[in-house]
Amino acid sequence: MMVTPTLFATGEVDPFFELPEDARKSRLSVFYATDRLEDHPGWGNYGRRRSSTLDLGTCEVNFGGSDNWDTLVRLTAGYDSGRRPSVEIEKTRRIGDLYTTRRTAEEPTGPAEPDSTAKEFLRQIEAALEASSQREITIYIHGFKNGFHEAVKTTAEYAHYAGNQGVFLCYSWPSYNSLWEYSHDRESARFTGTHLRQLVEFLAEHSSATKINFFCHSTGSQVFGTLMRELRLLTHGLAPEAAHQRYRIGQTFLIAPDIDLAVARERFLEEGAVDLCDHLTIYTSDSDFALYYASRYLYREPRLGMAEDDVLTEEDAAWLKTLDNVTVIDIDRRPTQTLIGHTHQRYNPAVSSDILLMLRREFTPAERGLQRAEGGLVWRFADDYDDRIRAAARQVYPARD
Repeated sequence: MMVTPTLFATGEVDPFFELPEDARKSRLSVFYATDRLEDHPGWGNYGRRRSSTLDLGTCEVNFGGSDNWDTLVRLTAGYDSGRRPSVEIEKTRRIGDLYTTRRTAEEPTGPAEPDSTAKEFLRQIEAALEASSQREITIYIHGFKNGFHEAVKTTAEYAHYAGNQGVFLCYSWPSYNSLWEYSHDRESARFTGTHLRQLVEFLAEHSSATKINFFCHSTGSQVFGTLMRELRLLTHGLAPEAAHQRYRIGQTFLIAPDIDLAVARERFLEEGAVDLCDHLTIYTSDSDFALYYASRYLYREPRLGMAEDDVLTEEDAAWLKTLDNVTVIDIDRRPTQTLIGHTHQRYNPAVSSDILLMLRREFTPAERGLQRAEGGLVWRFADDYDDRIRAAARQVYPARD
């Protein structure tokens, strides 16, 4: 299990207050979309090879083994949250592939109308939205060296801490899941872009979700950057507000983004992709060994995930000063609890708290425990962050009985 977010580490507030009694279980279901091939068709285990279509389905995830809700709450959002339970995928249910990705030479854009697979996937999403207080879809895009099951588990962990409200969907692209296959993963991140766009277009057109949120880790930010650029090009003739309404993209989070800083400026700022979302939050760290290696030895150019005030160019700063829906956060005051300091979404409880709180309510950076130097553009966690974030939590969540 991921490190308990600071929001819930003392057990003062109840993140599960909206869960009905019959939903208080140690198991939950998350949706998935993947263009990986199944290792063994019908087994529900997707591997590293690429598929020409996008599979849709659900995964049943179990926390801690036996179905004991009270123990799960105590271990993940209570006074015993230092002990982390196991996370296991019990069953994968493939529904079928997304019809628009099923392209042929005779039908290069895929079938025009949703088929039975799309309708069933949509039916299950609508049922989950109907049962939730938040009619939003939140999509997780993993990074380099991630397997299908690993990505699904992270998605399920966030669904758990979100009180199982809204729909959480894992978008798993064909990462090789090997430390030595970075080049392969970089190319697969390019390969998957069209499929992700087709999924977002389908959800925006056919679902009743009020917003589609994203949180993306590492190389997943490249996948997301391509998506946003393509969507903005498709809406090139529309004013920013009209373009935003078409796709209803809400909160977006780039965590340790492994994307060239200049490319990110082009994608999100110069080309106007940031116009499509409510808010873009970027988490950076100068202590991220993985991005340091990529920046110094692989690309010879700075990565967005290491951007700080002294790294941003005058051009970067000029663009950022014109935008009120972009927040850059240097997380180094709250170090990530891993050897290489890269997997912030799971092992930095301040980062996970920030994401979960923003998915609930759009606080300003100062309202959620951040501060920045006078004249600076990059925010940092305040010295008294624990007190500030828990005060913010009390505005959103009721006190635990």
